[in-house]
Amino acid sequence: MAPPSQYGGNARGAMMARMAGATASGGSGTAPLTPVDVNRVVASGEAEPTAKRARADADVVVEDARAKASTREEDETTRASTATTTATATTTATTATAVPAPARWHSSLPLPPKYEVLDDAFVALAQIGPLLRKRGQASTADNVCENVEATTRRRCTLKTLREVEGVLPGTVGLSTRAPVHDGGALDPRRVRVDVEEGAPGARAPGAGAGASRKTGSGWFDDRRKKFRAALLELVGAHHDAFVAGLDDDGGGGGGGGGGGVEVDDDGVVTSWHPKYDPTTAPDPPAARVVGAESAVVGVDPAGAGAGVAEGAALPPAAAATRDTMRSGNGTAFSAGWKRDRSEMDARELEADDLSRVEIDAEAIAARKATLGEGAEAIDDADLATVMKREMMARHENDPATRAERARRRLYDLLPGLFDAVRSWFATRDKKTAPFADIVEQILRTTTKQCASREETERGLRVLAKNAEEWCVLWVSEFTGEELWRVKKVDTTKVRFVREKLVALKEDRL
Repeated sequence: MAPPSQYGGNARGAMMARMAGATASGGSGTAPLTPVDVNRVVASGEAEPTAKRARADADVVVEDARAKASTREEDETTRASTATTTATATTTATTATAVPAPARWHSSLPLPPKYEVLDDAFVALAQIGPLLRKRGQASTADNVCENVEATTRRRCTLKTLREVEGVLPGTVGLSTRAPVHDGGALDPRRVRVDVEEGAPGARAPGAGAGASRKTGSGWFDDRRKKFRAALLELVGAHHDAFVAGLDDDGGGGGGGGGGGVEVDDDGVVTSWHPKYDPTTAPDPPAARVVGAESAVVGVDPAGAGAGVAEGAALPPAAAATRDTMRSGNGTAFSAGWKRDRSEMDARELEADDLSRVEIDAEAIAARKATLGEGAEAIDDADLATVMKREMMARHENDPATRAERARRRLYDLLPGLFDAVRSWFATRDKKTAPFADIVEQILRTTTKQCASREETERGLRVLAKNAEEWCVLWVSEFTGEELWRVKKVDTTKVRFVREKLVALKEDRL
């Protein structure tokens, strides 16, 4: 038998040696093994255990995969069941809470004129707010009200903006940094107005850049419905109080359907009581201007009326603050200047008082007596409305009212004229110029022609009269023409003159 070293010193060589020995000692008739046979036998002998181990390992892997898949399917089934249960509960809760109750007052019910003004102002604000932001214009109360008036053709004041915010909070943000003065009068130019986002044509809040603009329109439609519903609620509360106070059979709860109040199958009131006059509804609540004294512009805690009327008596704490030094734009005003309201404010208050006057039955009867036959067929409420309008027209056409408005118009021009004249003299390095030339230059160089030639000339004369510390208007002894001369003063006095003109414009002098 050949030693194993002949076939190699490893296990394969030992096996070949044993096989070679067995062949050599075997019986006759058996062919000797060739090296090829030996290699085939050895290969088959070594590959069999390896294949078995591979199959065993594969079986283990398959079993593990099946176990993991089964566990994963069980987890997914459990999660799906939990999600289905949660979704069902959420859907049930949403269905129970998301269905709004039907409104009590129908949206087609007529509103008082002052409420219709607020409704129109609400729509105009949604358009004006984004427009001012795109143009980069100041979003102050005077600028916003001017655009609202141009859009709606109706009067808009700071009170209008406060009432819009009071009816539906979150519509208009009102804030100021200036202290309240002059008996509670707020300067609209110092009140910032922040109109709520989401106007028609804009994307809804939280929507992505690719969101449709129809989303913003739908959002605004919902807001407008809420605003009108809030107006109807205010009038409806007054309507209920009126119906409850009736002594005849027409009373009985306002929305119960008796006495001429029409109610549909859903319990929605579709008409006011025949004897109810919507114009008698109180003013909507006015929101507070953030930063102003709550004693002056605060809202009634009951939420049913406007804040303390401008010009009303202030509490001692608020009245004491009026005696302190007030400043504007870094310059202090003199404590000797008048702080009470001007004649213009008094005229406006008189007009407001006239709008609140209630025409009594005696005045209506006396007016019917002057109308002759058929006067008894005229409704008392309609006749009272006509009489109130006549009172307002007489006040508007009063010569005192017209004269006061003309004076206020000239005073409104003073700060702008001062800036224009001062700039014209500074760019030409002059101290004296003919008055006629200044008028021509102001009319030609002013970009916004907001005044006529007559108003500009009168405004310049008022400016020269009230700015004696800075300029003088005199007649030349040689030529006989009027000359305008600018005095040599320092920056402090120029700033003082500018602030005094602003005070004149704001009726604080």
